[in-house]
Amino acid sequence: MTRDFLRPILPLALTAVLAAAGCSNPTPSGSNDLNPESGDSLRDGAAQEPDRSSGTDDRAGDGSAPDDGPDSGGGLPDSTTGGGASLDTPFFTRPYLNGWILLQDSDVEKALELGPKYGINYVQLSHSIVDDIDQVFESPARTEVLRGMVERLKAAGMIVHVWAREFNVKSFNVCFFPEKPEEDTIAQRQEAYRKALKLIPGIDGVVLMFGSASLEPFFAPCTCAGCKRRGGGPVDTPPVEERVRMILKAIYQTVSVELGKDLIMRDFNHAPGQQKALLAGINGLAEPFGVMAKDVPQDWQPYYPDNDFFGGVGPRRQIAELDLTGEYWGQTHIPFAMVEYLHRRVRRQQSKGSAGAAGRVSRGASLFGTPNEVNALAMTKYVTDASAGPDEVWREFIPQFYGPQPDTPAFDRLRRVLMSTFDVGRKMYYPKGFWALEKSSEIPSKVSPPAELAQRNTALWDPDWSAWFQELSNPTENTLADLWQEKTEALELAQANSLAMQELAPSLREAGGQDLARRIRRQEYAVRIWRHVTDAVFRHLHYNQNNRPERHANILMWDAVELEKLAGEVEREFGDVPIGRPSRVREFAKSVRDAIPASATPEGVSIPSIRGLEAAAEGGDVEIRFSITPLPAGAVEPAWSAAVEVAEKLPLFRPAAAADKPPADGRWRIRLGGKFPPGEFHYRVIITRDDGVRVSTGDWRYVPPRRR
Repeated sequence: MTRDFLRPILPLALTAVLAAAGCSNPTPSGSNDLNPESGDSLRDGAAQEPDRSSGTDDRAGDGSAPDDGPDSGGGLPDSTTGGGASLDTPFFTRPYLNGWILLQDSDVEKALELGPKYGINYVQLSHSIVDDIDQVFESPARTEVLRGMVERLKAAGMIVHVWAREFNVKSFNVCFFPEKPEEDTIAQRQEAYRKALKLIPGIDGVVLMFGSASLEPFFAPCTCAGCKRRGGGPVDTPPVEERVRMILKAIYQTVSVELGKDLIMRDFNHAPGQQKALLAGINGLAEPFGVMAKDVPQDWQPYYPDNDFFGGVGPRRQIAELDLTGEYWGQTHIPFAMVEYLHRRVRRQQSKGSAGAAGRVSRGASLFGTPNEVNALAMTKYVTDASAGPDEVWREFIPQFYGPQPDTPAFDRLRRVLMSTFDVGRKMYYPKGFWALEKSSEIPSKVSPPAELAQRNTALWDPDWSAWFQELSNPTENTLADLWQEKTEALELAQANSLAMQELAPSLREAGGQDLARRIRRQEYAVRIWRHVTDAVFRHLHYNQNNRPERHANILMWDAVELEKLAGEVEREFGDVPIGRPSRVREFAKSVRDAIPASATPEGVSIPSIRGLEAAAEGGDVEIRFSITPLPAGAVEPAWSAAVEVAEKLPLFRPAAAADKPPADGRWRIRLGGKFPPGEFHYRVIITRDDGVRVSTGDWRYVPPRRR
């Protein structure tokens, strides 16, 4: 069923728009709620201190129940000056946008080859293809390459937009209130768009963004004479939301009014204060440009809440930006199937008025020809068919890539393997729901306080996570036990998947099956590595915060020794491959050795673990089952008690049921007795021993059988 209901809300008859204009009598404004970025090679930054003022009560993270309908929104603000632009461009008139974001030249060839198969009607040229509008004209040779790309993609029936970061300037200073033409920064930037879009007229539009620009408008000082005169001091920069409006109005005037092209505002930002300023700036304008927002605020992390931009920009045409390849989840080297996850995110976005999506198809490596290609199929299914669910995706993908037909034992088992790679990945990468170790898919190069924990703090975007942030910042013995348990859960899944691939081999097409088995095996090794790395990072933090106890030094030495062994095993089987790269693992292990006394004696982690955790429907009840290992030989450990907690929204767990002892076979079975939310919910198990030892599982999602 075609998604006719996704037709743009923005009235196509709207023709009156505002011309670009400066603001009058601005008040001086600092940027103390915006938080400077810490960039990397791709200029992506990081948030620091939270801005609670932008938090709302209805943010639905991935762990919450789906939203129940669109925001009513409202009309665009009244225009105060005239202008003229038509909204009959392809971006605004197609009923839905099913798009790919192409990051490298080879992605263009894949889009031409496979775009028709996936029904792709829209592409964005980004990153190493075009990241600043000036790149369209800076090199004549590159201009010809870009022109050829655009012509071929358009001949295939695709809308073609290019990325542009502003301000793209070499000077730290800009002039918002010029008194001389040569001071007019915004007019100079308008000329860059004019030049580029006239040089390659086939480009349909521009995706404008401020995050990671050469000089982000959030931090752009104005020190020209006009600014000084207005403020009566050395500098007077307009408020951030006014800067947003000034730039957007001007670029829209050039790109859309003058040249008849689309303008799409991308939401990429580094902190809640920046997101708040972007929303305020956008909602203060009448110009009918479109908006593209990531499914989560700031950057991809499966525990982040839904992005406030959805339902927050009024009647503008809006699409979602999705990461299909797993930039921070293994970059396709190890599988990360997001079929169920994307379904939850995309349907909530659509309930807020989203008219489609554009998904990244590479980052470090392309998803095509890998297990992660299922994510591209999932996006297409959900965008183009209002009734499609995960089952339809798996029924198409598995036979095509691996052979087993639906409703066969091999199909069902392979689907479980692929589905579980999502849980393996999130538990491996995100300690207790936080982005902590590294802004990449690799491990950190050395043991040190986890910098990303604060910079990409989940609680920045959802204050409900604040207590967990404080716990990870000051880890206790219980915290270390929970983290080891969480990574053990990932390892248990990964080991089961490796075994399943061996047993499934005769049922799979040879090439696809061998490739998948190799990637699953690499994922198992990666989990082993991340388990020791995570333990070392947080144990070292605990070690330094608690007078460097000898026992923890011994365990840290054991982590280092085990990592060195794993580096050798990976190198022998796969070479110096990314995602747990042996050379980097050895570098990290050395840093652990250097951080503790050389006299430390390796001593392994000796905490019980919760294994075989599952939730099963039993009549009108749900039963949680698990085992505790290791057990004394020939006996059931009598000193444990166990509790099950449930949550409609992470991390807000509440008690649901408890038990004092397991059955004689050692397999715990705890009925929730109706104390669980309707539909899907999250649960965890906490076990406590009489001597005070306590271990908690990570979070798990229960999906009623009827919704699988």
